[in-house]
Amino acid sequence: MISSSATVTAQVGSGIDPSLLDDAIERGRAACALYPVGTLDISVRRTGHPAMPDAVLADIRASMRGRRFRSRAVASTFDSALDHALERLAEQLDRHATPTAV
Repeated sequence: MISSSATVTAQVGSGIDPSLLDDAIERGRAACALYPVGTLDISVRRTGHPAMPDAVLADIRASMRGRRFRSRAVASTFDSALDHALERLAEQLDRHATPTAV
């Protein structure tokens, strides 16, 4: 298990299975382990867009050393949307911090 001191929260909207919350929190903690992230908030929901009724939107907000970061991704599945949003967040954090030793 990967350890992080970050406060990680997650919520899912309608159309997303609430049993996926634990997975989202664990993946969020793993993403935070390499950076001095203070808080990470994950929100995942169906887009509701008529052209993409089954698409999933993952919206992630993080704070690190007083700076705020946000990443979003839309994909066909919960896993894909969360993975892409976490990757985009890591790219932002890489530009603004030196990863901490694990």
